[in-house]
Amino acid sequence: MVYSVLVVIYSIESIGVTNTDSMAVHKEGIMKKINFMIFKKRFYLFFLLFFTVFFMNLFLWNETKQLIQEFPRLMMLKSNISDEIYDISYVPPSYDDGLVKDYNPESKENIDNFLIESFYDTEGKTKIYLGKEKYLNSSKKDKESLLTPISVTQLKNKLKIEVLDPEFFSDIIIFDLKPEELEVIKKKAKELNFDIYIYSLRESFQNVWNYYFGNFIFGLVSSVIFMSFSLFIIYLIITSGLKIFQQEIRILRIVGLSKIKIERNFNILLIFPIILTLPLFFIFVQSIDMIITVSDVAYLLASNTILIIFSHVLINKKIRRKMNADS
Repeated sequence: MVYSVLVVIYSIESIGVTNTDSMAVHKEGIMKKINFMIFKKRFYLFFLLFFTVFFMNLFLWNETKQLIQEFPRLMMLKSNISDEIYDISYVPPSYDDGLVKDYNPESKENIDNFLIESFYDTEGKTKIYLGKEKYLNSSKKDKESLLTPISVTQLKNKLKIEVLDPEFFSDIIIFDLKPEELEVIKKKAKELNFDIYIYSLRESFQNVWNYYFGNFIFGLVSSVIFMSFSLFIIYLIITSGLKIFQQEIRILRIVGLSKIKIERNFNILLIFPIILTLPLFFIFVQSIDMIITVSDVAYLLASNTILIIFSHVLINKKIRRKMNADS
């Protein structure tokens, strides 16, 4: 049908009909019909293009957002880097279904004694203090004054409950702990199957940084892979479209439709799914009760713009190469 209409146009022009405005509109209408036929014949590739762009945005957003949110904390940890000050974390034992296990009385007593022996000297002087977050967030020179020393009695009261509180441990900061003492504590904790982790503030910063920055790199690499796959899909669509409708496009060129207009039509066809995906992605994020920030919009717009530019260059190069080969 498209081909026969083009033949009629060509015949009319060849005999001298010169209503150029009407002909120009009709030629562009034929080009749009060709676009529709390409979509109809390769609709599965268009849907695949939509999902690859969607996942490109998803991976980049998920990991980048976490890094941006944690960046102030990372800088705070960096400003407090030390090899002589330690923080502590505790992971309670649990069953396979996630429920927390209780220690039996004997194990609980051993753990209580272990903690008291590890963090107090023979005179009862403490090495552990509450107020880690206040300490880390403070810029005061004497910020040690913000800490509250934990006495043996206070620790015993905290240990009386059957299930130890991880939040209590996470707010503890440790001073005056020698490396050899730390090794003994780690070894003893392992023997008791007591999952307690003690890191210097330098190690804590490095662990947190490696986690979030590593996730960011994973998200960035995944996003680039999906972007590359999107460009490959666009390449498949444009290649098959030019092959299927090469006769129609050749006649459109003969009857005067410019190369620029043909390129523009193919660009609209193939770049529109990319442009459509971003607002739909924002709607998806809102639907899962997450907030899109200005920074999210900025880097997602940047990545999609890069994809659009690469797509534009790929489409134009492919069309020009095909037309030059046919001329």
